[in-house]
Amino acid sequence: MTTTIAETVAERLDNDGYEYWAERLSGEPVTDPDRTAQIDLDDLCRHLGARVIRRDGWGIRYVFPDGSAIIDAGSAWDIALSPDCWCWQGAGHGDECTARSSDLGD
Repeated sequence: MTTTIAETVAERLDNDGYEYWAERLSGEPVTDPDRTAQIDLDDLCRHLGARVIRRDGWGIRYVFPDGSAIIDAGSAWDIALSPDCWCWQGAGHGDECTARSSDLGD
């Protein structure tokens, strides 16, 4: 089974939607001079080529080159159900989601 970039990011953060710091690997940027051994979610996503989309009241969607995505609500994050919506994999599509009809899994 192929692992998506979003799944790789989640694994780096121990699949914990409240964890925002991962151990920094060689070649990754230093996010915080006081935490040189770690990288935060935002810099990790950007380093892995994410396109960043901000939406007031919803947070940030990081869409990766492979089409996978992560949604960061500010106090927690999750893998997105679709790169076209703001719904979390762990919560399902919201009633207002326009991507809902195109997702056969919901």
